[in-house]
Amino acid sequence: MDQPAPTADDIRRQMQITRLRVRAEVHEVVDGARQLADWRFYPRQFPWLTLGAAACVGFAAMPRRREQVEMVMPDVKALEAFARQHKLVIEPGESKARKAGVMGALLATAGSALFRVGVAYAGRELTRRFNTCEFEAAGERSP
Repeated sequence: MDQPAPTADDIRRQMQITRLRVRAEVHEVVDGARQLADWRFYPRQFPWLTLGAAACVGFAAMPRRREQVEMVMPDVKALEAFARQHKLVIEPGESKARKAGVMGALLATAGSALFRVGVAYAGRELTRRFNTCEFEAAGERSP
């Protein structure tokens, strides 16, 4: 049996349906491409894979561990023997650290305390001035 030939209205209707389908598919493709380009898509869809990739990148970015040399603390007899063997002369003297003494420690403590007081004062002053500017900008009087 022969089907009747489609009329012009039937062809127009089919073309309209085809255009609507193509438009919908294009929108789906665009939305899918947007979703794939969004970096947040991958952690949501593949949280464990993303975590593993981040761990690998972090491990690769870490610097290599240096070899640690074991500290050897020689005893006094070994040092004396070494000095005699190599004919070293060691003259006793005061170290620079000892010369600073108590007065240096007091000055360092006082300087540190003064620095902390200065930083605290500057912070309070900046906060006060910032709050004053904020009140004036809002049309209110400063406290």
